[in-house]
Amino acid sequence: MRKFSLLACLALVGSLVGIESTKAFPAPLQETQQKRVESDATEADGGEEPQKSDDDKASDEKRSARNKPSESAVDIDFINTYANRNNQSRKFSRLSTGMVDLFPPLIASYSPSTVRLYSGKDHVAIGTVIDSGGLILTVASELKKDLTCRLPDGTSKPATVLGVDRESGLALLKVEAEGLHPLRFSLEPVPEVGSWVASVSPDRNPVGIGVVSVGERKITGSGAFIGIQSPRDNPAGRGVMIDVVVYESPAFKADIRVGDRIIQAGGKEVNTMLDIQQVLRDYAPGDNLDVVVLRGSKELSLTIVLATRDQFERTINAQDQMGSTLSKRRQGFAAAFQHDTFLQASNTGSPLVDLDGRVVGVNISRAGRVSSLALPMSIVLPSIERLKSGELAPAVVNAKRIEQVSRELNALEEEVAPLPNEIDEKREALKKHEDKIDALKSVQDDLAQKLKELLTEKDQKSEQIKAVRDRLADLQVRQKQLRDELESLKTGTFK
Repeated sequence: MRKFSLLACLALVGSLVGIESTKAFPAPLQETQQKRVESDATEADGGEEPQKSDDDKASDEKRSARNKPSESAVDIDFINTYANRNNQSRKFSRLSTGMVDLFPPLIASYSPSTVRLYSGKDHVAIGTVIDSGGLILTVASELKKDLTCRLPDGTSKPATVLGVDRESGLALLKVEAEGLHPLRFSLEPVPEVGSWVASVSPDRNPVGIGVVSVGERKITGSGAFIGIQSPRDNPAGRGVMIDVVVYESPAFKADIRVGDRIIQAGGKEVNTMLDIQQVLRDYAPGDNLDVVVLRGSKELSLTIVLATRDQFERTINAQDQMGSTLSKRRQGFAAAFQHDTFLQASNTGSPLVDLDGRVVGVNISRAGRVSSLALPMSIVLPSIERLKSGELAPAVVNAKRIEQVSRELNALEEEVAPLPNEIDEKREALKKHEDKIDALKSVQDDLAQKLKELLTEKDQKSEQIKAVRDRLADLQVRQKQLRDELESLKTGTFK
């Protein structure tokens, strides 16, 4: 039985880790790779070995004897076998110099057809030029307000959304630019599992390199999400009582409030949450759901723009978020294939190229730690035609809601119009009232002063009266004394 040292174990593990794909390279790339391997070997050999002195040879022999392991501890042939296998496998690792250098020539013709999209200072997505007049194809879920497009020449232009295809998740933008280099998409088959792919960027190097891990399939979703909860025991009365509205959810944005009752959804009467769930089966994320809400005694017509549940999940597998930002939309695609390229959500929208230099898809979502989703060309091409047709323009898709909002806005404007004049009238009346108050306060101040003076005079009079009374009392006492003395003098009697 063989005995393994730590070095042998590491060699075995390294050989297993280094193997990432068994997909063979096309002939031209095999030749390129073989030349690179031979070049590396020549450099490693360093040509003819220089002549060594006797002292150097003796030193080498001592060093060799000192480093030679015991045959009882390790099988040298076994180590060399796995070490060589490990070295060869690393030549085909995605991080190896050889592998990284393979793709820039393949994507060189596509990079000038890609652009970066920004919302303010935030990089949100990558776009693909599909028309020299400024049409840009990108991913819809990551778009925000105030979009700008950084063109290949380094200039930035405002970008306008011409259409959003909720089915595919793609969007079409327009920038005012001419002479751009469009990428000509064609119907290419989905690459086989194990195939190498690279995500194109506006730079020379790809955004990332990966291997197709799962073939084309439907990516199911959790369905449309509103963002409300009803008590377990729905209180008696019309509709569904709302006791929780998720912050920033579709219901929150539609101004549905705790205490409201939803009495209609999608034109149907609803009395339980099950009724609402039945209605939602006919809707998809991104659709508009018209509801009638009872708020107190008043009925309100509102429109909810539905979303996906995973956009509002409070807990997402922590491992899925390690090192990257996940896309807002990670499911609900009619068809997509999966590869393990490490992408940020802001790098979705980029074309995907295989080792034959073919554009085989468009990255649509960063769905997990080792999962990026790409739309096959069988989905991309029809989506582009729908987007170009104008039928998916925001003004067309949202025509009903635009009409409803316009009516409500007109009604509010009519209600608001007389209010400024009414405010001015109220202000004028208030000013007159304040003037009267000021006048009364002035009179009040005068009266207060007069009252103070009268009160002072009253106190003085009271003191005078008291002084007179005291004088009177003293005189009356003296008067009595004198009368008694007079009587005594007349009668000759004394008390």
